[in-house]
Amino acid sequence: MVKKIPIIILIFWSVFPKSSAFFAQEAITQEEAACVRINEGEIDKAVEILQRILEISPHNFNAKLYLGIAFYLKNGTEAALQTFNEVEKELNRMVGAGQSFGDEAMFAAMAQERRAGIIFSEERKGLFYFCHGLVLKEKKDLKNAEKKFKTALKHEYDEIPTRLHLFDLYIKMKNLKSAASQLAEVEKISGKNDLLIFLGGYLEYRKDNTEAALEAFEKAASKIAEAKKNIARLYYNKGDYQQSLEIWREILSESLDDKDALIDIGRIFFHIGDSEKAQEFFSKAGIETSPERFSPKKVPLIYETQIKGIKFDLKCK
Repeated sequence: MVKKIPIIILIFWSVFPKSSAFFAQEAITQEEAACVRINEGEIDKAVEILQRILEISPHNFNAKLYLGIAFYLKNGTEAALQTFNEVEKELNRMVGAGQSFGDEAMFAAMAQERRAGIIFSEERKGLFYFCHGLVLKEKKDLKNAEKKFKTALKHEYDEIPTRLHLFDLYIKMKNLKSAASQLAEVEKISGKNDLLIFLGGYLEYRKDNTEAALEAFEKAASKIAEAKKNIARLYYNKGDYQQSLEIWREILSESLDDKDALIDIGRIFFHIGDSEKAQEFFSKAGIETSPERFSPKKVPLIYETQIKGIKFDLKCK
């Protein structure tokens, strides 16, 4: 005789499906494992783990968050943006439903508990908005990126990386006053350091304060290679080719295949009238274009490499 399933068990399974909190611990463990993989640079393995989680629990916010991050780190900005947009759409839907329900926070918690088994922590919510901002900035959707970074700050995500990316965003928007404000806020947290001095120098350059920019780059040059290169570029832009050449040769002596040094030395030789020598350095840099077409009177300074190198906390636990 087949035993009947007790009614209490049927009720349990209808109220707490497989994607509920009852089964959440294994998902949490797997998400943490995927996050660790991302931290260790094993992106493909992380994607494999996260996609396996999402096969079982398609609305798992945490798994989608880390999948979006994995796509972003693989330079899959389209896939990352699509993933983050899906999460935000669901978040907004839940908030809207919560307003109708009467208790937004409770409704959101209940809905996520039922559908995903794991609730976004406040820190991970901040991480989500921060990473969404990164992808939007990469896509040059600067206004929306600004909104995401500011929302990340409201959720108390780490201020230093968030504000430094806001600095980068405001530089791109040519809002130098807001860029300066972000550096000031970071300095309150971390104190003055080589990175802030370097970025401050770049800000002075954008304000056309060449002497202040030079002073800042000289202070940062012993720790940040780009600072020394920017000094050489500033002298080049002033038409002081001899001073610029000396700095570039010093850089080249430390790194014989430095492409920036090879190109700018070639440009300098072109401007002082030695086209043959200029072509020689261009060829070493792998540049096929003639020096005449690739040697403007002024060249831009660089700072983005320092922003791209900023590490951020993935909030694995």
